[in-house]
Amino acid sequence: MYQSLLQDSKYFDLLLKLDEELAAEYRRAGCDCGGVLHSARYDRKPRGGPAGVGPTSGVRFSFCCATEGCRRRATPSSLRFLGRKVLELYSHVPGTTGYFRRSDRRFAGELHDRGIPLDIVDAAILLAVARRTIRSHDAPPLQKIATLHYFRPIIEELIAEPPPPGYIGYIRFKLAAVAPELVAAANHRLS
Repeated sequence: MYQSLLQDSKYFDLLLKLDEELAAEYRRAGCDCGGVLHSARYDRKPRGGPAGVGPTSGVRFSFCCATEGCRRRATPSSLRFLGRKVLELYSHVPGTTGYFRRSDRRFAGELHDRGIPLDIVDAAILLAVARRTIRSHDAPPLQKIATLHYFRPIIEELIAEPPPPGYIGYIRFKLAAVAPELVAAANHRLS
């Protein structure tokens, strides 16, 4: 389900429309100094998108304060850039329901707004899958992961106490046999 969605140009059109709405809300709020925000968008190249995506799909919405002396730049969260990368990685997680929820998209945007590096999100997803997968054989089966919010506590855990160097590489190695698509997607994102 996820894979076909990520290759559908209509999905990218929806993400663009949601980004436009986020940008409009951001602009209406204005600058912290009270000034008006002017458009200062720029081109970015979203990687891995399907064929047939329009030319505006690479526009990153951004604003600049019009107040002389401030000129602060403000860039709202985007579901087409960091958010899409998070959702794409989530699509490879074994044991999910197979659907993106609106709250998943919002959470991915929230991660961007908070400045959470994608490496932390990758590590949290890998660690969660390892904890679910590498466990006692006589343990009861776990329910499917219904939402990206499942990873929130692990993201917070990794922010508070980053893992020792090499530990996430070790987790990748351990998961390669049981979740090869997830490991390949995480490794591909790193290259």
